[in-house]
Amino acid sequence: MSVMRGLSAFPITPCTPDGDVFAADLARILRRLTRAEVDSIGLLGSTGSYA
Repeated sequence: MSVMRGLSAFPITPCTPDGDVFAADLARILRRLTRAEVDSIGLLGSTGSYA
């Protein structure tokens, strides 16, 4: 059995009350995570808005 290792990030999804995603803000969050060299990103997961 393999073991997952590293840092998994589950960022918030910045959106309007109607559920429209603020793409520029999400891109800024993702760039910051990329610079931090996280091992995986769970986008639109349980801590953000659903797809």
